Amino acid sequence: MDFLTGFIFLWDTTFEESHVMSIGTRRSHRRKGIGELLLYSAAINSIKKGARSLTLEVRVSNVPAISLYKKYGMTTQGLRKSYYIDNHEDAKIMTVDDIQSLDYRNLLNDRRVRLEERLKN
Repeated sequence: MDFLTGFIFLWDTTFEESHVMSIGTRRSHRRKGIGELLLYSAAINSIKKGARSLTLEVRVSNVPAISLYKKYGMTTQGLRKSYYIDNHEDAKIMTVDDIQSLDYRNLLNDRRVRLEERLKN
């Protein structure tokens, strides 16, 4: 049986910014590197398209996701109050700037190596 294990919706809002509108993995497949693989792919795609930054919103309670985004250089830039309709939870706005820099490409290369090792197991 085929089923979707994960997805990402990336919106190129302007030439300068890529926005992760939504990212998710099937509950049974979480904590296996799929979300990170999706985020890594979004960062690479954004660089190829010439974006200078990558941004997203995340539930303040989603500690595992926030931890992942920090590994990709994202920092909290603000808060959207009552952002989520289902429970009015706040969202952190997380962004990484200057994704075209050599430093960021080196960070991505390091993440790729670690991700490849993780996915081998």
